[in-house]
Amino acid sequence: MVQLHLPPLRERGSDILTLTRHFLQIHAARYGKPVPVLSKDAETALLSHAWPGNVRELRNVLEQAVLLGAGVVIEAHHLALPTPRLAAGLGLPGALGASPTIGLAVPTTLNDLERNALVRALDQTGWNVSRAARILGISRDTLRYRIEKHRLVEPPR
Repeated sequence: MVQLHLPPLRERGSDILTLTRHFLQIHAARYGKPVPVLSKDAETALLSHAWPGNVRELRNVLEQAVLLGAGVVIEAHHLALPTPRLAAGLGLPGALGASPTIGLAVPTTLNDLERNALVRALDQTGWNVSRAARILGISRDTLRYRIEKHRLVEPPR
């Protein structure tokens, strides 16, 4: 068996942006959203990050950004990347050379981000499932499934 040795993602420069565009298209189609574009700050954050999780981490970060994105432009703060200071405190490779304001203050899982997006949309619509589903860009059935998955309960009025 021949083994290919590819350099780590952080050493592949423009490949990061090529993969990013590919993953944005896949995730946008999956969630029925328009394909977003990256702001210059978001590109810089992606190129500056050390990518310890390699391509899988990139895919997950972009899925979160598409799923929770408010518009068609992804800004650096939409990317769930740890700040350099936070990454150093956790003993993780951080966003090398990136601004300390880039990324989320606390790393979270996709599951947590999804749950938060659901709760926000449901609270915003007074738990009107049809309207919340429209805001999230998913079907009512998908929203109902995810409400059950996260065991969300409508708060008493």
